[in-house]
Amino acid sequence: MQTLSNEHLHDREFGSRLFNVSHFQEWLETKRLSLPITLPADFVQVEMLLCIIERATTAGLDRNEALEIIAADPSLASHRSAARSPVWLVGAEAHRKWREVLNEAVANQELSLLEFGSKLPISNGRQTPAPKVEAVKGIPKYKVVNAFENLHFSRDMWNKYLGDPPNWLRECRTARGSKKASALWNPVQIAVELFGKDIPIKRLDAVFVGLKDWKDEWQAASAYFRD
Repeated sequence: MQTLSNEHLHDREFGSRLFNVSHFQEWLETKRLSLPITLPADFVQVEMLLCIIERATTAGLDRNEALEIIAADPSLASHRSAARSPVWLVGAEAHRKWREVLNEAVANQELSLLEFGSKLPISNGRQTPAPKVEAVKGIPKYKVVNAFENLHFSRDMWNKYLGDPPNWLRECRTARGSKKASALWNPVQIAVELFGKDIPIKRLDAVFVGLKDWKDEWQAASAYFRD
């Protein structure tokens, strides 16, 4: 039995969870949903599935086509990355929407999550796992500081401005912090903003050597910069 998976995605929300491919395809049919993808396997890691959907959404999509899609969606049109990385933004939005759809399907017991190793269904009480901090929305403050130290800000300045962010940095925050948990940040959005502040693309590429979970997303977001 073949399983589609990526080891770098294991720390994400559904990184250790699988779908049975035939059951997933049957569910798509019952919901009258379609996806421009082929899954040549018996099982697929849920996070891998979301990445496949994201890539399929932007396959062959050029900048002008992406801008048209964004212009038709007010929530995307106001996004800071709309002009700089429109193709990436379209893919990221598809990823976000399908994550919501799959979460709802699991919660409603329309789809069953399977254990990665045994391929057996997870008991109902554990079908929707507690999100892991950096898996769902971003990375915590200390990882931002470690990743972007001396890029635009010194280490001390990153610590300062992540606590009281300027407008451009605030847009990269995906979850507010609390007394018990750090705020979460999207490192790809931070890198896009830093490119606009004249940080060389090679130095930003180096950031994602250490943030492997985000490397593909960064490549998609920065593709236009490399043309």
